[in-house]
Amino acid sequence: MTTDDAVLAQRVRSLGNHGRGHVASEHIEVGRNSRLDGLQAAFLGEKLPDLDRFNRRRRELAALYRSTLLDLPLGLVQARPATEPVYHLMVAQVDERDWFRHRLADRGIETSIHYPMPCHRQPAFERFGSGYLPIVERAASRLVSLPLYPTMTNDQVHRVCEAIVAVIEEDNR
Repeated sequence: MTTDDAVLAQRVRSLGNHGRGHVASEHIEVGRNSRLDGLQAAFLGEKLPDLDRFNRRRRELAALYRSTLLDLPLGLVQARPATEPVYHLMVAQVDERDWFRHRLADRGIETSIHYPMPCHRQPAFERFGSGYLPIVERAASRLVSLPLYPTMTNDQVHRVCEAIVAVIEEDNR
């Protein structure tokens, strides 16, 4: 699109980026994901044959996280029965999230917060109402994404898990 209207240009950019505003986690209106150009499509076309293998590997890594962190108070997101998730993210729920993330960062483990604002608080969805949803709000304040990508090694997952165990043990002292 070509325009000399700065307001229109910003709106079109926002609509093509999930309706996001100036704050990455805030959606001011319902938008789309329209950020794929021809070059990116060509790269994805080359990677498409690896998709099933990468998804399988993500499931293996998620299972390794689960089995290693089984007895810890992490609230790892559970798959529903009869589903086969791809684990785009490995999400945990922890109390004192900022402290937890800081302590992991001190040990060289990067984490993220992908969805800090619940959907019902997004400006794009105000028209549907915005009551207090205590379970959703509590979860949003506790969610943290652990490292997970298809080329991650088992040793790297074990390193993350060892750091998590150390942080939790430190908290229990």
